[in-house]
Order: sequence, then C-alpha cells, then structure tokens
Amino acid sequence: MEDDALDVALSTSLKAFWNVVKIVGKTMSERKSGTIVQIGTSSALRTKEGFGTLGASQFGLRGLVQVSARELRAHNVHVVLVPIDAPIESDKTQAWVAQLVLEKMVSMDEIARIID
Repeated sequence: MEDDALDVALSTSLKAFWNVVKIVGKTMSERKSGTIVQIGTSSALRTKEGFGTLGASQFGLRGLVQVSARELRAHNVHVVLVPIDAPIESDKTQAWVAQLVLEKMVSMDEIARIID
C-alpha cells in the first residue's frame, strides 16, 4: 500500500462529497427541495483484501451521506447513497477487471438508468 493512497482515497470520496454538499446542499436548502445522489461501492459494507483504502473511504462516505441526509431532511432535501456491487465499466477498471472472474460488470449507462 502506498503511503499517500489513503489521502488520495479520502480526497476523492469524502472531501469531494463534502464540497458538493456544502455548495449544492445550501442552494437546495434555500429552495426547500432537491435530491443529492452519491454513487458509492459496496466496500462501505464489505471490502476485499487489498482494498483497505477504498473500504475506509467508502465507509466514511457512507457515514457522511447518512449525516447529510439527516441534517438536510428538515429542508426537504434528500440525500441518498447508491452502492454499486460490481466493478463499473471504464478505462480505469479494464486492466483490473481482466484479471478477475466476474458474474457481471455494470456499465455507466445502467447506473444512469437506475438513478433516472
């Protein structure tokens, strides 16, 4: 595990969501409506060996989504975490996925249909 791997994972997952909620959540609270959908992984609940930084960041993200939902509920703003329990098809995951035996890989189009 690289020394900065946890910092990168936390910045990507937690800090990014924090920044979105700060800005978008305030605007939606003022309008008294809105929904924030955060895509995450099932690593928030169970993490495979070798993916400690992902698991830690996703667990933290899950907690931040939950508390954001509670805080914004009074303003009629819904905050939801959609955990994807499969690798998401992308250029970044292709090499990694090629080494695995998978039942299914999820495309970004499938995720968009679920949220829509």
